[in-house]
Amino acid sequence: MALRFSFRFMRHDYKHETMTAEFSNVYDDQARAEAYDKLEFPGTYYLAFRDLPVIIGEHVQGRKALDFGCGTGRSTRFLRALGFDTVGVDISEPMLARARERDPEGEYRLVPDGGLGGCVADTFDLVLSAFTLNRTARTGDKVLIVMLDVEDRRPVEDILCTDDDYHEAYKRAGLMPIKIYRPLAKQTEAYSWVSETTIAPWVIYVLGRAE
Repeated sequence: MALRFSFRFMRHDYKHETMTAEFSNVYDDQARAEAYDKLEFPGTYYLAFRDLPVIIGEHVQGRKALDFGCGTGRSTRFLRALGFDTVGVDISEPMLARARERDPEGEYRLVPDGGLGGCVADTFDLVLSAFTLNRTARTGDKVLIVMLDVEDRRPVEDILCTDDDYHEAYKRAGLMPIKIYRPLAKQTEAYSWVSETTIAPWVIYVLGRAE
């Protein structure tokens, strides 16, 4: 049985089949791809990946993985370093170009509509979906402008989803949570934490097929 690992941090919405026609692919340009590629793993981003080797080891058998929404390949390289034969897929060709530059031996595929039709011939033991977003805000949705991340100072808009929203999305996709992790920071770690020792900044869902 393939397991899906899904992150939630006010920046992720689970994607199952195809994206809506009105989806605006804000990452499909060179400037944003280069800015995203420069992101590192300090602070809260460190917490997103710190426990994954142990969590994956507890739930996954087999060594073939799909990184859905791989961007510039950061999480794909992470899985490859864990020994997984990993395919990274994304909707942005500029992002994939950066991924291939950093990881010439990796396998990266473009999925323009956000679907997995190009991967139907493959089977995977693990599907990782980290920090992906499948739709823009609609009228009445809440949008928070949180940062200006590239040199031309374009704002990034985050979609704020509740825990119920995620469970409903998983249900529609025929998936169900097997286990949920909320990683907390430790005072002994080399970061200046704000509230991360008591409030988990991430939720990691381990998903399987619904009964």
